[in-house]
Amino acid sequence: MSLILAALTIGSGQGINPTDVPITGVRVAGIVSQFFIVFTWIFGVVAVFSLLLAGFNYITAGGDSDKAATARRQIIYSIIGILIASSTFVIYSATRKVAQNAASSTIGTSL
Repeated sequence: MSLILAALTIGSGQGINPTDVPITGVRVAGIVSQFFIVFTWIFGVVAVFSLLLAGFNYITAGGDSDKAATARRQIIYSIIGILIASSTFVIYSATRKVAQNAASSTIGTSL
């Protein structure tokens, strides 16, 4: 509601800095942001440990072709998991930087 009132009082065509407008959803956005970062890190760490375990299984297969094939699949899936976690983190960081740049610029309004 305060955001709407702030927008209505601007009406003279002046620019407004979005950080000056009290927004109650900022705390929720911060919590979601931190959750996303923690979840991505956990996913990446699990993928790395899965890769290590799959490598160990491949080394200890001992000539058993079924165990070696299973370990190869685990290695491929672990590498895919690492790529997904790292690309997710890169996309998130880039999106956050763009959003911060957009939020820090002055928004002109004309009602």
